Amino acid sequence: GVSLLMEEAVVSTQSTGTKYGDLQFKDSQFLVFMNRILALAMVSGYVTVFTQPAHKTPLYKYSFSSFSNIMSSWCQYEALKYVSFPTQVICKASKTMAVIIMGKVVSAKKFPAYEYVCAALIFVGVSVFLLWNPQEAEKNYTAETTFSGLIILLGYIIFDSFTSNWQGELYTTYKMSSYQCMLGTNIFSSLFTGVSLLMEEAVVSTQST
Repeated sequence: GVSLLMEEAVVSTQSTGTKYGDLQFKDSQFLVFMNRILALAMVSGYVTVFTQPAHKTPLYKYSFSSFSNIMSSWCQYEALKYVSFPTQVICKASKTMAVIIMGKVVSAKKFPAYEYVCAALIFVGVSVFLLWNPQEAEKNYTAETTFSGLIILLGYIIFDSFTSNWQGELYTTYKMSSYQCMLGTNIFSSLFTGVSLLMEEAVVSTQST
């Protein structure tokens, strides 16, 4: 709810150049931090009230998916400043293929040939749809695609595909619930982003003195 409202606000502000009511987000890192804090509070309440299976997952293993999840969210928000809307959608449409490839890397999964074909067709279909009428696709979006924006989008795709595959590997190995995984991941995510924000504030304070 609230985290989705914040995401909509940053998309509206950074993609169209307009304000979302009185909200205007400029720091993608702060948006990620608030998102993770809210998620941590909600999932903590859930696992406290409802019985969960015995937890066997080493806590440090959550840190990997936590870091990749943070970087995925940051790249997604930050790319809005440097990439046009059609490019964003086309790149996200190619994420299915990235998930398949990352699954082979992380878990040595084997996928049937039709899944590769489906992923390729999705990418081609979205590309044709958006590029067929570029003026309409660009309507109300002021950001232009830059090389740095494409690099950030590539980072989003890689980090996001690793996150889902790594968490899937944890589910398979340790049989924990999805809420336990969310709790472990968001504990590290809140810690990582909180420390990062404090360091950023310290750097800004030092430069201003």
